[in-house]
Amino acid sequence: VLVNSYAKMLPTSALQILWDIAPWNLHLGGDELLHSFQVPMDKGEDLTKYHYAPYLARPHDNLTSLLKEHKSFFLQPPRFNQVPHGWGKDVLTETSWVESIIKSIEEVVRTSPIKPQGWIVFELGDSNIGARDLLGSQNHVKFRIMRKHVSTVQRFTRVAPQVPRWKESKVTRASMLVQSTPFVAILIRPFANETGITLSIEPRDHALSAGFSRQRFLDRIEVDKSMPETHLRFDIHPDLLSKTHKLTTRDFYLFINTYFAPDGPNVEWRTDNAIYPFENAVLSFFPQRNPRMTALNGGYIRCDYRLPTVIADPLMRVVKSSQMFLGGKLFAVDMSIFSGPQSYFVQPTRETIIQHEGDWLPDEVLTMVLGHIPEGLKNVRVLGSTIRTSSSVSVIMDLSSLPARDGLTQEQTLSRHLFFQTGLLLYRTANATLVRHVQRTPAWSLFPSKPSTMITQPAKEANAPQLVYLQCPENLSTRDIKITAALIGKFEKLSFHSSLGQCTFLYSVTYTHSDSVALAHALTIEDVIFLPNVDMPGRKKELLHFDPEINELDTELVAIITAGAKLGSREAIMSLQELERRVMESVEKRKK
Repeated sequence: VLVNSYAKMLPTSALQILWDIAPWNLHLGGDELLHSFQVPMDKGEDLTKYHYAPYLARPHDNLTSLLKEHKSFFLQPPRFNQVPHGWGKDVLTETSWVESIIKSIEEVVRTSPIKPQGWIVFELGDSNIGARDLLGSQNHVKFRIMRKHVSTVQRFTRVAPQVPRWKESKVTRASMLVQSTPFVAILIRPFANETGITLSIEPRDHALSAGFSRQRFLDRIEVDKSMPETHLRFDIHPDLLSKTHKLTTRDFYLFINTYFAPDGPNVEWRTDNAIYPFENAVLSFFPQRNPRMTALNGGYIRCDYRLPTVIADPLMRVVKSSQMFLGGKLFAVDMSIFSGPQSYFVQPTRETIIQHEGDWLPDEVLTMVLGHIPEGLKNVRVLGSTIRTSSSVSVIMDLSSLPARDGLTQEQTLSRHLFFQTGLLLYRTANATLVRHVQRTPAWSLFPSKPSTMITQPAKEANAPQLVYLQCPENLSTRDIKITAALIGKFEKLSFHSSLGQCTFLYSVTYTHSDSVALAHALTIEDVIFLPNVDMPGRKKELLHFDPEINELDTELVAIITAGAKLGSREAIMSLQELERRVMESVEKRKK
């Protein structure tokens, strides 16, 4: 028996897809009786109502009567000259097969109320034609013959047809991977596309997960160009990629498929057998070649990768469970959640980064964060991470299981722990706001940068001789701002003016005396910068009286505060303190 000469059967995963669209009870063509009805057998159905034949001789003589009896069919014609036991009239081309099938269907419809339907399966010669474009781009006679009866087109790539093998006098089954030849299944229903406008069932392209049935990795995933995409960002330690040649996107594809595919290094990955596609990746940061240049992206290689969501989600699950990810050698994030409510970034305080200047690496910072989670990493689920600078990383974390302490929220608990244990500040990525872990933040000890080095002089206001602007860190409380403003005299009004970015706000203050404006010239108290609308350096010198017994570094500041006291600063500060006391008393009474 020349069993290998029959048409090769589609794998079960492909038959399952076709069966869900339109099942059949007559199977013609193929090389295995049990495999032909594997789908209904898996569902526990009675196989006696299904009929199978590996080959049909003389379809033009027999098909009409068969379709009247069985009504639904799956027909996979053999290749031309592949008939195992015939010649002459039994040797038909695919066009002759299609012609016989269509004539039989039309004859059944014309002579009876029966409307037979079923699948015709071919090997598709052109691998570049998609299911949507098949009927429009193919000028082959067989497609023109069946066009008005086509209900849908389903195209399969990465197909591993079932091939019979003789073993110990029995026929067994093996898989033969046919990467270069897609298979196309066309559903025929009488006059389903007579108008020729659109198909009743949407055409689809299916990429079968051939070769990995044992692990069931990415099994049954169907991919086509209309599917949603996911943007993943990878930051890869240079030691994980080759240093012997200039890196390209192919190195990235090989890295992903080698480390995060089920068979890993045992497979020689290529564009035609890769699980994660060799396309749509862009390298934006390359390894440092010149040692005299500043290392970009912390020395890590960045790659932005776009791929179908149904493939990206399993990839991220494998990546997040790997030691490379948890150890900081590989950063990976789904960019759709990069600025979400669970996204944070960390950076050292000013004191910490100065004390350890030049010692920072992204993997060290990530280890400091994950290694100092209160009560262990089991309480936090890391959803992604990416690099900002050598000393700053973004981490997407689910903090819902983290125990909160001392009346703080979960994110405040983590912020306080990181600050005191590692000297790191925790910010929300969405708006770059600091996660405060105390009710009243000590502004000058927490703020990590120096606002005084980036003074922004506002535009001068006309007819406003008593106006002074205050440039302040955003985490400085309004109470502290008012007390600082009152050090140079009594003021009539203080209000928020604008945000300058870089975590810096601008306030406007209208003073009672113009001499207070004179004292504000070139004045900085801690991190608050005074910017007078009118500069009066000469008047400032007249107002200051220096005490020779005071430390030289503090002489000017003490003179300014002494001059401010004469302009009502003491009364203004006492008034603020009295107002604060009354508010606290009112709050305490309400609690009682």
